Amino acid sequence: MRTLIDAKATVEAVASGGDTALFKACENGHKLCVRGLIEARVAVDAARTDGVTALMGAADCGHLDILRRLLEADADYYLNDCKGNTAIMLAEAAGHTECVKSICEVE
Repeated sequence: MRTLIDAKATVEAVASGGDTALFKACENGHKLCVRGLIEARVAVDAARTDGVTALMGAADCGHLDILRRLLEADADYYLNDCKGNTAIMLAEAAGHTECVKSICEVE
């Protein structure tokens, strides 16, 4: 990831459906990629076409370390997807209690 960022790759590119590199890294648990993208100052609250953000993806998948890093980068945990879900709602529905606790600690 660092090589791509250093080479000025378009790290904000959006795939069909709205997936960004940050979203995919969060969803798949790639901590180093997430760190590099945040350091490159990508938009942490960019949403897919269904309104799902990287924070929501991390919460839904239970990637606690990534969720915390996004919160430290000021990701907005109040945003809703197109179904009205927030990151905390997705974490709770998936049974990721530590993610729920981390979001609650920010509030």
